[in-house]
Amino acid sequence: MELYFDMDWSLSEIGEELEISRQGVYDMLSRASKSLESYEQRLRLLARSDAVRSQLDHAGRLLEQGGPAQIEQAKKIIQEIEI
Repeated sequence: MELYFDMDWSLSEIGEELEISRQGVYDMLSRASKSLESYEQRLRLLARSDAVRSQLDHAGRLLEQGGPAQIEQAKKIIQEIEI
């Protein structure tokens, strides 16, 4: 998946590297994508990551304001983040 999505290799290039057919690469990518989607539905890692990112962004904005009340509120947000 890394070669296809991150490194932008074609199915043919991946097939040559792995010594399998272009169709074999397509089937592998399809199965891997379905597996990842299934894991995400069960584990909700992406949703949790987005929620944590949003909370940290909010805490960062509060810290930029710099007042004592905002700093305390930012600390509270950070402590409440469930990792």
